[in-house]
Amino acid sequence: DAEGVDPAAIAKGARPLALVDMIVDGGTMQNLVQILHTIALARRVDWNAVQRRLRIVGLTRRTHNSPNTWRWHQHQDWLQLIGDTQIKNVSATTDFLSYLGNDQDKVTQSFHAGRWQTAESGAPATTPAQRAAIAHAAFLYDLGRTRDERHALAACVARLPEMRSPATRALVGALKRG
Repeated sequence: DAEGVDPAAIAKGARPLALVDMIVDGGTMQNLVQILHTIALARRVDWNAVQRRLRIVGLTRRTHNSPNTWRWHQHQDWLQLIGDTQIKNVSATTDFLSYLGNDQDKVTQSFHAGRWQTAESGAPATTPAQRAAIAHAAFLYDLGRTRDERHALAACVARLPEMRSPATRALVGALKRG
């Protein structure tokens, strides 16, 4: 509730809420959506309004692209709870995802299901490594907002074979326009 991730805040928020997670099988996202649904029912919050305001972004391991490729969100019974929710996947190499999820310093403690019912309140104290990770993330965010960095990224993307795709060309154009 304090972070604005309760069903009422999601339903009435000025902007949709995007939930981003590294997806292996979808279990964490399932738990979170089911908890939001349970709370919405208990508090009599319009679940349809909540699910229309949710966005899910799954960071997934890049595999071959074909109609037969296994996609996590096509095999989840719980997605019937959020039929109006937009789900997008961002695929990356296994090495990159491993770097993000296992090697890079974390900005917060892992908030796994075992901690969901603990008596902790407020944000726990951060460690020096976490503060360094937060500073690094802020630096990268600020860098990514600069004209030079956007143009450099656009130039890199423009050299890829994916430039044949209208969506990729539109992305490069948007990066150049800023």
